[in-house]
Amino acid sequence: MHRTPRLLVCAALLSVAPLAARADDGPPAPAGPVVLPRPIADEAKRASVLAVVDALRDEAARVRGLAWKRRVPAEVISRDEMLADFLRMAKEDLKPEVYEPQFLLARRLGMLAPAEDPIAISLSFLREGVLGYYDTKRKHFFVVDGPSPLGMSSTILHELVHALEDQYVDFDAQEKPIEEDGDRMFALACVHEGSAEHARRLFERRYRDAARAHVREQGSGTQAMVTVLTRAPAFLYVPTLLEYQLGPAFVRRAVGDDFAGGMARLYADVPRSQEQVMHPGRYLAARRDLPRRIELADAGKAVAAALGAGWRAGKPLALGELDLALWFDHWLGGAGGRLSAERLGSGAYVGAEATRAAEGGDGARFVLLDGPGGAGGVAAVLAFDGPADAREGADAIARCLSTRERTATGRGGLAGATRLDVGTGATRARVGVEGEVVRFLDGVPEAALDAAWAALAAAKVTREEGDTWTPADEPDALAGAAWRSAGDRAGWVPPGAGWTWSADGDAFVARNGELEVRLAYYPGTDVQASMAAAGASIRARFPAARPGEIEDREVVGRSSAAVPFDDRGRGPTARGRVLVVVPLGDGLVALEASAPKAVWASLQALVEEALDGLRV
Repeated sequence: MHRTPRLLVCAALLSVAPLAARADDGPPAPAGPVVLPRPIADEAKRASVLAVVDALRDEAARVRGLAWKRRVPAEVISRDEMLADFLRMAKEDLKPEVYEPQFLLARRLGMLAPAEDPIAISLSFLREGVLGYYDTKRKHFFVVDGPSPLGMSSTILHELVHALEDQYVDFDAQEKPIEEDGDRMFALACVHEGSAEHARRLFERRYRDAARAHVREQGSGTQAMVTVLTRAPAFLYVPTLLEYQLGPAFVRRAVGDDFAGGMARLYADVPRSQEQVMHPGRYLAARRDLPRRIELADAGKAVAAALGAGWRAGKPLALGELDLALWFDHWLGGAGGRLSAERLGSGAYVGAEATRAAEGGDGARFVLLDGPGGAGGVAAVLAFDGPADAREGADAIARCLSTRERTATGRGGLAGATRLDVGTGATRARVGVEGEVVRFLDGVPEAALDAAWAALAAAKVTREEGDTWTPADEPDALAGAAWRSAGDRAGWVPPGAGWTWSADGDAFVARNGELEVRLAYYPGTDVQASMAAAGASIRARFPAARPGEIEDREVVGRSSAAVPFDDRGRGPTARGRVLVVVPLGDGLVALEASAPKAVWASLQALVEEALDGLRV
């Protein structure tokens, strides 16, 4: 993570590293007066962690394919010092004119209660989840004291990649022009975090023992983080979680086997929307799906004028597909915008109904309306990829409003109409759909509703010249797959030479030399039950197999789990084995890799290659 601080979940940065040679990357950059957190008092611990930082500088350059321009200083600090530093950075960097409208919009949409303080909630995430951070202003890297130096290695590698890229890209310069556009900021953050995470994963493949040690050391912190997350509104943290999951999956698909060259191309032409990152084909296709241009500033002022004296309109706020999905899920998901530990573990942070309703979102602009006596409302224009998507989105908005107002009006969506009014008090809400465009007013006086609606209808929605994507252009993510699951939820593409494959009942079996890989898909939302079924399948076929310690893994951009299932003994028929389970939200893929114990350790690179073949 880098400034402004973003959540870095313990479980998301599992780690590894050897001690490599010290990098000689030049003298420190000139620096003006800065305030730095105090280092930890344990000088021996500090020195050992900084030695790992120095050892990993060359490794970060090797993995990322960039040379250091200058040496980035590092320090080891306590968690209390980290929090104090974040508060200082917040005072310096967080602009009320940027974040206050966003939080006020969340309150007016019903996603944030009046008593809930988003800054305090965010600090509780940071208290539990941050292991390290790189500050783009001070050009300084901080490691938070906690795990052993070896257990901290992958966090260090991740942050060094941020520091290295910043010397070539200038993160602050990238972010400043779009800091008020949440849709574009999410897409850029996915590139930043996706690159650092992709580098970490390439690095970890060489050092699995250190990664496992890191998981053991972080177990209690991960549980503490789950406790914090399940108590907080999901929209405050899910985007950050997804930066570390969607980001690496997007980067991996965009760069292929050319990490350095692929990232150079990405940074020269970054994705522009949540939609493009969530559906990489809409960015990577020859014809791209760009967000619509929605001109709401003047129309918002006209809406305020139509509402009468004392009303004014704020600046348009950009929302993307993920933002809409989180809003819909808050009201339609049945959990009031909170996630359970089970749902966090499944990787499906947004329910299927809300996901479908938001999919196809092609840009949205919301304007806050402030009136006399504390009155407040919202005006919005949303574009979708097609009329069917627009109608589904409008239905979801109508149902959110009626659920919030506890009225039967609109519970079934638009029900064939093109417009619907919701509300029982002095204010009203209205939702309307016309072609690919949805308009929405909320919290406005009933007497002025028609006039305000007419003003909102004047907002122009146009396509950019390069917005030529159609659903027919979407690449097949499973192209070349030798195996496809039911419903094409997942597949496996032969990742290199030497692989053969065949069916074995309901399972798919691939082989490369003495390594055997079995793939199966388990539908359903109960991840624990599906994992148990996959383990039972192994024990039924191999009674001598015994499960070992669960290890967290990241596979195809999803938080996954790996469980050793080695046979007891070392006889000629005994096999080493690992079961890797990848949650998909509505099911999971189970990949079982095995080989004779005599050669099992030497085939781990081939196991990683098999995992590279998974597609979702």
